[in-house]
Amino acid sequence: MKKFKLLIKILTLLMVTASSLVNAGPGKDLRIAAKEGDIETVKSLLAEGVSVDATNKKGGTALIKAAKGGHVNIVQLLLSHGANPNLRNWYGNSAIDVAENNGFDEISMIMTNGCKEQVVNFIYGDITPANFVNLMRRAFLARRYSINNIDTNSVTATYGRHERLYKVKGSIDGNRIILQFIRGYGARKTNYLYTLKKDILRM
Repeated sequence: MKKFKLLIKILTLLMVTASSLVNAGPGKDLRIAAKEGDIETVKSLLAEGVSVDATNKKGGTALIKAAKGGHVNIVQLLLSHGANPNLRNWYGNSAIDVAENNGFDEISMIMTNGCKEQVVNFIYGDITPANFVNLMRRAFLARRYSINNIDTNSVTATYGRHERLYKVKGSIDGNRIILQFIRGYGARKTNYLYTLKKDILRM
């Protein structure tokens, strides 16, 4: 049993080391920015294509650094770019573990619940893309959401509560309206989405 555990540890170290060699440089800059809470630098590096899960020699990722520092906004941003909250460092801790160990329950909850596929969809009779966009604008603004993006088939909006953000995307597929949380910006339950659905059906 001891030999097996040692083998697993050696293999993990080899994988981490290989990943570190590949992701050195920009990956290090991303981890530092995440650790320091520098969201503008994090945004810039991600836009440049830096690997969101780049690790250091001990398996530390930008998400682990952000979770340890209690930087909610950076945690959500990294998750929305596909960061894996279940990756473990050399000490066997994931970003979720690090958040819990440091008393950041909100961040832990974002990583466990905010990454689930949370979708509500329903039929809305005869609706055109133009009518859909107008409908979603009205529904979001009535709930005091800030609209982030609009195109012919979707509308994305943000709702803030304390330091945490919730992002909802409404899209259309034929006569079906789809409401979903954007990865990393979800909630524990889909109550927000069902309330929004009721608002839309009353319009």
